[in-house]
Amino acid sequence: MQTRDKASVIRTLRGHLHRREHAAFVTLFLDGEVRVFRRNDDYLKALAGEALCLLLEAPQAAEDLLTEYEQLLLAGEISAPYSTVLGLAERLDSSALHAIARTLRDEHRRWSERRQNTNRKQLEAAKALSEPVIEVRRVVSSTLMRFGDPNASDAMGIRRSVFRSSQERAFLKALSLRFPALLALPNYPLDQMIEFTHAPARPPQHASGTQ
Repeated sequence: MQTRDKASVIRTLRGHLHRREHAAFVTLFLDGEVRVFRRNDDYLKALAGEALCLLLEAPQAAEDLLTEYEQLLLAGEISAPYSTVLGLAERLDSSALHAIARTLRDEHRRWSERRQNTNRKQLEAAKALSEPVIEVRRVVSSTLMRFGDPNASDAMGIRRSVFRSSQERAFLKALSLRFPALLALPNYPLDQMIEFTHAPARPPQHASGTQ
């Protein structure tokens, strides 16, 4: 069938559906020429599903039309929502249609759960982007110790800090900046900087502090 014939058939089916001509719609939909391309046409499947919805809403629906829609649903040639298939299953008391309705219900639930999970992940990602980023750095300290002569540390450039903490270093720096005329010394054992064996027995008279 040519594309223009298919388009004309669709226009005719929509006309029957608009005028609620359910018998004419089913007759044309079951036509042999229409059957050639309706199996792979999602639009025609959905159009027939809409026609079924309108038929179930009608005050009086012919039993033979409902049976035709049942066969089309079982053959997978029309698409209808869960509520419509369930309504037809109850009207015809069809266990096969009840099974299809349960399948559609389970698929709808899984789709809803996937959509909720996707929305939740998107909200979590947006919330994470709005929060401040905490920068974390990793500092690794490695120490190599071995026996050597007294000048080995000077030759190899190895030094040991005289400060017990960074706070002591910062305080000494601040003290030196505040009193530049004074020589600020770290909190370090005095015997490590002065050889007391070479120091005089007692300080000079002018340094004794007497007036």
